Amino acid sequence: MASDNCIVSVGVGGWYPKGIQRLRRSLKVYGYDGDVLFWEGVLPPDAKPHSEDPYGFKIHALKHAISKGYKRVLWLDASIWAIKNPNKMFEYIERYGYYCFKTGYNIAQSCNDKALDACLITRDQAEGMTEAASGCIGLNMQNNQATAAWLLWHHYYNERLFHGSRNHDGQSTDPRFLFHRQDQSAWSIAVNKLGMKINDSGDWVAYKAHNEYFQNQINHETLTFLIEGM
Repeated sequence: MASDNCIVSVGVGGWYPKGIQRLRRSLKVYGYDGDVLFWEGVLPPDAKPHSEDPYGFKIHALKHAISKGYKRVLWLDASIWAIKNPNKMFEYIERYGYYCFKTGYNIAQSCNDKALDACLITRDQAEGMTEAASGCIGLNMQNNQATAAWLLWHHYYNERLFHGSRNHDGQSTDPRFLFHRQDQSAWSIAVNKLGMKINDSGDWVAYKAHNEYFQNQINHETLTFLIEGM
């Protein structure tokens, strides 16, 4: 372990290994000097295939990084790449304890009945809770709130709240419900339960389309990562 900072990602099947390669190249181009733990074409230790255990690989990859003693870990989906050195983002995570960003949905729209019931949240309550993206999550493992969020997310994983279709599939009769976002739904519940700040999209991370078409929503001084599938 050469650094206290570690970027973690997994890319298995389809274009996802190429996404890891793109991320690796971008970090090298911009001089990132922290560590990486990337699983390219293989799963992390103890992880099962996505078809059996939806997004469980995220939990196992982060668990592996945390067990190695990294103080700050940054999960990035394989659809993300760097457009500048992420060291400043790690400084933000160290200072504030964590990083996550808004998707534009609320969790009444993106959590099925099973998940809300298990967490004792009504859909009316959920309508006032902001969904947080799980594609980019920064955790300072020396921060109590970040540690609590990690443990709660892990608990929800163990409770199988990641399971559920990303299509509607009758998972709720409430007209506000659109789809279940699995790991993202569980992460959003954890973040809201703990009263954590959810950053705007466009500060440190933005979808590439937003960067091209919604310049007024982008903080170009801090923007460090873009998102787009391959």
